[in-house]
Amino acid sequence: MSNIQIIEVHGYKITYDSFSCEFCLEDALGNEVGRGKTQVELVTKAERLSKVKFNRLPAIRKGYHGLEYGEITSYNPEEKSAWFVSDKGERSKETFHHGPQCFERTSTNEVIEQKIEGLINQLGGINNEIDKEKGRLEKPITLEYLTAYIQKPTKESHA
Repeated sequence: MSNIQIIEVHGYKITYDSFSCEFCLEDALGNEVGRGKTQVELVTKAERLSKVKFNRLPAIRKGYHGLEYGEITSYNPEEKSAWFVSDKGERSKETFHHGPQCFERTSTNEVIEQKIEGLINQLGGINNEIDKEKGRLEKPITLEYLTAYIQKPTKESHA
C-alpha cells in the first residue's frame, strides 16, 4: 500500500496513507511534519506552519562517529522538532529529547570540530595497535583444540 496525494496547500502536500488509514502532511522537502485522522486537521496545521518563517541555519551535528556539517532546514514548533540535512544530503529529524545535538556553525565550533577529527584519527591509530597486539596472542582455542582437549584423559577420570 502507498500514499495517495490528495491536495497541496500552503506549500505542504497532504497524502492519504492507506496502510495506517491516516492523512499525512509533508513539507516541500518531503519530510513528514504531521499526521491526522482528517484532511481538515492537516489543512489547518499547514496554514499554521506556513506562517512560521524560518531561514536555513548552518549547523554542526553530533553523530556516532564525530561531527557532521549541514543545515537546519525547518522547524516545527508544534512538534518541537527540526530537520537537519547534512552536506552529504542525509536528513534527520531532531527532537531535542536527549539535549542539543546540533550547534551553530561558528569559527569556534569549527576549531573544536578539527580537534575532534584529530582525536578520532589518533583513536584509529590506537585501535590499529590494539589489533596488532591481539594478533600476537598465542595458543588460540579453536574447535579442533576443544575437540582434542575433551578427548584427553584427565587425572580425575583415572581415579
